[in-house]
Amino acid sequence: MTQNKINWKSLITLVIFAVIVGGVIFYFNTKNKTEWNTYENKEGGYSLSYPKEWNTASNKYNSKNALFGPGATSESGYGGVEFIGNLSQGQSLKDFIKQFNSGVESGSVSEIETKINGQNVVISILPKASREPTETKSVGFEKDGKVLNMYLMYKTDFVNYPEGKQRLDIFNQMLSTFKFLD
Repeated sequence: MTQNKINWKSLITLVIFAVIVGGVIFYFNTKNKTEWNTYENKEGGYSLSYPKEWNTASNKYNSKNALFGPGATSESGYGGVEFIGNLSQGQSLKDFIKQFNSGVESGSVSEIETKINGQNVVISILPKASREPTETKSVGFEKDGKVLNMYLMYKTDFVNYPEGKQRLDIFNQMLSTFKFLD
């Protein structure tokens, strides 16, 4: 009868290797994760999450609105949430956003209908008329005829302004956290 002998040296080496690999995986999975805070605007009827390195504040001029971004205050930010109006009887969100964008500085490149967390939204890209390559990503949300716009201004020259790409990536993550309050 052959007995199975345990090779303790190999077993210990395997366990140490597994612990090291597990530690490396854990490190890389947590290294780039940002802690997020939640902003709630009861008057505006919404909430959203944002990275702790950013600020979010109620707009000084209309407390239903918010401003956010690195160093944002109640008077300025790279982005925000704003109440932009109410749908007319039978008006679609896309038609409302298209009409709203026609009055904005450069107009909209396009209005794309999609869903974020099951919520119908319209996404617009608005080029800024300036010397620097700047755009605004604007996302229209609607509930009970009330239309809110969540937006971010960023520089599109990601080579010379890598923070523009970083802000856009964060904004895209923030979009998935936007909720209307009940």
